[in-house]
Amino acid sequence: MTIIASQELTIAALLDVPEADRDLEWVAPSLSLALSLEMATLPPYLAMLWSISDEGPAKSMIWSILEDEMCHMGLVCNMISSLGFKPPVIASVPKYDGPLPGGVSPKLIVHLAPLSKSYLKDVAMEIEMPEKPLAEATGFPTIGKFYEALREALERIRPVFKGERQLTSSIGSGVTPIRNLAEAVAAIERIATEGEGTTSSGCADPGCTRLAHYYAFGSIYHGKTFEKKDGKWGYTGAPVPFPAVRPVARIPSGGWSGDVPQKVRDFRVVYRQMLQDLEEAWAIGSKEKLSAAIRAMRGMTSIAEAIMTIRVPGQDKVYGPDFLI
Repeated sequence: MTIIASQELTIAALLDVPEADRDLEWVAPSLSLALSLEMATLPPYLAMLWSISDEGPAKSMIWSILEDEMCHMGLVCNMISSLGFKPPVIASVPKYDGPLPGGVSPKLIVHLAPLSKSYLKDVAMEIEMPEKPLAEATGFPTIGKFYEALREALERIRPVFKGERQLTSSIGSGVTPIRNLAEAVAAIERIATEGEGTTSSGCADPGCTRLAHYYAFGSIYHGKTFEKKDGKWGYTGAPVPFPAVRPVARIPSGGWSGDVPQKVRDFRVVYRQMLQDLEEAWAIGSKEKLSAAIRAMRGMTSIAEAIMTIRVPGQDKVYGPDFLI
């Protein structure tokens, strides 16, 4: 059974449901929304990554964040599949410009643009904002609060995890099978920690080998690594030079129109095929389809780089991929 993805579903509406009524019929659409949230980060983060024209710590940090987001998407798909549903991958893809799924940071309209300090501060860091400061500043439900509610609901209702159509991948911290409640809870906690850190740490893992996404983006923005020094966290660590960035134009809302370059159309075809391969991979539990999706992702990189050599008519900017499907 495929979960019906709804772009109108909000975290606030889900959290308004009394805890006692948060059954499997509440969990299923909640997981669909979680999938939409994870999918929503990939195009804007890829657009930033591909716009960077040199190597360095900033590019490495963004690539690490992207690997985590792809890993999170896989973990959510495994949870959905293990509960007996089929992940609605294609239906979970949002449109740009547009809000984040679920009413997260409702004033934020996510657009596709190259890396810049303003994009880091106003878009990327807003997406990954930790629960406590975001809740204090706005009063609306956060991603962290949503995942906490999802974990609590699973622990209360203890649904049957069938362990069907589970796929694995070494990307990020690793896509692992979700065969029981303990593995589902561990996956939810990993997703939340890698994005936001914890209330006492900016780390994405117990060994602090990586920063949580919010603090990694903040390190690029501030030009120094977020670290704990003399008992306090702050942007006081190793320098993070701001990288050279290609002069990519902001992608028009709704994507490029008119007589667009062939490479832009080629990218759309490969992107659509990647999404189809992902959906089919979890629909039937196919490692081969997942491998095909990963190959398509690699192909998207080379096409995106080719797109960013083509100048937009009448501008001193170049095209960028618009992620239309």
